[in-house]
Amino acid sequence: MEIPLVLKARDSTGKSCPPGPQAASLSYAVPLWYRIMAIVIAMVLVAANASGLAEPGWRPSVLGIFFTVVALVAAFYEERWLFDSQSRTVKARLGLMFLAKKLSYSYDELSAIRVDTFIKGKMDQSVLPPEDKMPRSALSRLVIDLKDGQSLL
Repeated sequence: MEIPLVLKARDSTGKSCPPGPQAASLSYAVPLWYRIMAIVIAMVLVAANASGLAEPGWRPSVLGIFFTVVALVAAFYEERWLFDSQSRTVKARLGLMFLAKKLSYSYDELSAIRVDTFIKGKMDQSVLPPEDKMPRSALSRLVIDLKDGQSLL
């Protein structure tokens, strides 16, 4: 499953605003609805696993516990990119919320920021069909190229 990321413009106070010159920063992150859905799924799985507690001889399901843990990890996974025009920095938090790796780059370290389109399952990505003929398996990803040759996906 692909994790959806949402791009939002923010003003100098950090509140969402319409895109335009008043935007002080752009935030590219996992949307709130994704976290809420993962928590709801985890709660349903916990309830399903606990439904047999009153019955004698009940044992927890290993598969149920596994899927519950996966749903909880999905709820607490964080991928956030903040492009701040005032401080001229790109900051990132990647990983679980409480164990997230923090990255920070100055605008001076960036070579390019681009959106790359690729088609899942296709070996040769060098030749893509026209935009109006793009298959459903096509995805876009944000790529940040640094001046040292490193690319961040």
